[in-house]
Amino acid sequence: MAADLARAAARARALLEAGTPVTFVVGCRRCGMRAVETLAGLRLAARRLDVTFEVRVEDEGFRALLELAGLTDLLDD
Repeated sequence: MAADLARAAARARALLEAGTPVTFVVGCRRCGMRAVETLAGLRLAARRLDVTFEVRVEDEGFRALLELAGLTDLLDD
């Protein structure tokens, strides 16, 4: 997973824990299952904290991977 995505995920988690709604924009073209796992973890944290968490994906290939993983409810269409 790209280091930028990992840093952004850490920041998003901190915002969620502070009760701040987060819209996460993913633009990486080479994201794989580690990125999917990261987003799933953020979604779980948001649900536990009852905070809004949405994802915008700019790459159609990664969007398809999220759909394959059953995470279409994350996508902000």
